Amino acid sequence: GSYVDRLLLEEDPHAVLAGMLACSRAIGARRGIVFIRSEYPHAQKVMRAAIMEAREAKLLGDDFDVEVVSGAGSYLCGEETALLNSIQGLRGEPRVRPPYPAEYGLWGKPTVVQNVETLAVVPWIARMRQGSGTKAISLSGAVASPGIVEIKLGTPLSRVLEEAGEGPASGRLWKMALIGGPMGRVVPAARFDTPLSFDALAGMGHAGIVVLDDSVSPRALAEHLFTFAAAESCGSCTPCRVGTSLLSGIRERAVLERLLSTLEMGSLCGFGSGVPRPIRDLLEHFGEEVLG
Repeated sequence: GSYVDRLLLEEDPHAVLAGMLACSRAIGARRGIVFIRSEYPHAQKVMRAAIMEAREAKLLGDDFDVEVVSGAGSYLCGEETALLNSIQGLRGEPRVRPPYPAEYGLWGKPTVVQNVETLAVVPWIARMRQGSGTKAISLSGAVASPGIVEIKLGTPLSRVLEEAGEGPASGRLWKMALIGGPMGRVVPAARFDTPLSFDALAGMGHAGIVVLDDSVSPRALAEHLFTFAAAESCGSCTPCRVGTSLLSGIRERAVLERLLSTLEMGSLCGFGSGVPRPIRDLLEHFGEEVLG
């Protein structure tokens, strides 16, 4: 449900590189890495070509250079410490020496991690001397016209679905929307007037929207989220490793909410603490439909 970053890498790679170059000058960095998941081979090819073009234009090189590193295919590598470990060829505790020679230059160095979309908008902010106040949104699921649209933050979800999505797909009725991925927010159709902003919808993350029609039950969405959480947990901490594996089998609300609280408070990273977010929304809006 989220493909904004991939599209930027494939269709506007020089905006990302320009943002990295501006940031490197601000903090004194000499080296940049674009970490792209292995499932995006075309994005890797386009970005490597853009880097070569920037070097030929003398925009990259001696003072600051960029390389592409291919990720190993784990969702968890979107989390900063996991991403840094993956770049260095590490698994588990970062105290283990990486398999690279010392001149590789990454180990033990201060590192700033930023998102692709954030970097791509830096040149615009630098030119205009103000924030854009907008957000690129990927729209998919039960809409007539899926795709990407740039919206002003605060725009009601209903307006995005009706105008950009061109309404429901033929013969379908909306039930709910998952916003921000498997650790984002669930909004029922009755609340589609909710503004899309980080204040009004805290936790919406990348804000990718997957619209679900009335053929999808709240329990089915919950089961999908449970399966995803159990499969993608790295297993480094007990609350997340054990907790995500128990979610699917619980049918008592009090027991489920206690487990969700344990995940929120006890998990070592944002993955485990974020898993409960859409589940709590499902419980709030659909109650017994989730537990049945």
